[in-house]
Amino acid sequence: MSADDQRAALADRCHRLVRFLHELAVARGVRVRQVDEHPLALWLADLPAGVPVSEQVGPGEVLLTAPGAAALPPPPAPPPILAGRLRLPSPAQADPDRPPVPDTTPGAGPSDMDPADVDPADVGRADVYLADVDPAEVELAYRGWLPAWRIWASRAQADGERRALHNTLHALAARLAQEGDALELVLATGLLTWAPPDGPPIREHLLSTRVRCEIDPVTADIRVRLPADATTRLADGHLLDGVASFHRERTNNLHDRLRHRAPAPLGPDDTRLLREWLTLAVDVPAAGFDPQTAPPPPPPATAAASRAGGGGPQVTFAPALVLRVRDSAALLSYYERMLDALRGDGPPPLGLAQLVATLDTDERLAWLAAEGATDGAVLGADPLLPLPTSPEQALVLERLRHDNGVVVEGPPGTG
Repeated sequence: MSADDQRAALADRCHRLVRFLHELAVARGVRVRQVDEHPLALWLADLPAGVPVSEQVGPGEVLLTAPGAAALPPPPAPPPILAGRLRLPSPAQADPDRPPVPDTTPGAGPSDMDPADVDPADVGRADVYLADVDPAEVELAYRGWLPAWRIWASRAQADGERRALHNTLHALAARLAQEGDALELVLATGLLTWAPPDGPPIREHLLSTRVRCEIDPVTADIRVRLPADATTRLADGHLLDGVASFHRERTNNLHDRLRHRAPAPLGPDDTRLLREWLTLAVDVPAAGFDPQTAPPPPPPATAAASRAGGGGPQVTFAPALVLRVRDSAALLSYYERMLDALRGDGPPPLGLAQLVATLDTDERLAWLAAEGATDGAVLGADPLLPLPTSPEQALVLERLRHDNGVVVEGPPGTG
């Protein structure tokens, strides 16, 4: 066998080894096929007003900011004629579509109210509490006061929604700080909804990009930011492994595209990629791609009922912040990069080749020379070291001059 044939055979064995390790990592990973099974899913479509989302967010940039608590002014005071006739809700219960209605019953006033709600300064004021107040005057005063109250109630409602978001993200950031080795926060897009005939029902995102929460120590604002080294991952194999109509090899180009460009999880490139995925990945008629941000309703609870409803796979953009258990994504990404390197025409790395074949010293040194590695002779006959060397350390250096590696065993500090 020629040297080229030998290296081609080694490359094939290395490729099969890494593919096996990749499949083993996939099989041992926790498979979640329902987005509701994650610890938290916060849909961007449900964010309160006043919390803008950056659709062009990229590495190192802020996706959204949840502002800290702002002081809410008191509600507008009712006109004197309405005093004692209105029971104003608290800010948490204020609803602009359900305003308080005045009591036009003759004689309504402090005697009909809880004493705690009565302003002592108003007791006995004939201009406020009259048994024969004209209902038309009450209605006129109420209609003049109502628009201002509706504005205040809308602000109170929005303030409550922003406060709830801030509390959710604050608790999420605290949990990540404590359990960051087990949990991760991602921006997920491309919600796949499908009940394949030979697999469990699926309602889970295809794309995910890691994000992090930052709490401003001065303003208490919470920012959700893409890390500078963020990448977007396509998890179709993890979701659809074992489904006969799914063809993993057809989406290799999509995986490569994501690995070789900067992430833009809310940009048009990912939208186009999701449309392409539907046409490439499965051999069944698809229900199509929906660009809306709101998620579709969950399918029927049981697999049989879901399949009875008919329809092929559907992908909805439906972006969400998802807190999930860390899977083997980092390990899988490492194996995938190794597979990419092994698809080329060159020989596999020496370290990997040594896992599948036994190479003698001359073969290893020739392999390193072909890769352009530094020759051991660079150490010289008398290398300049900061401290005196022992005979054992000198022996290690001598072996490194004539081989590509030496295993040294000893107590801490031996190296």
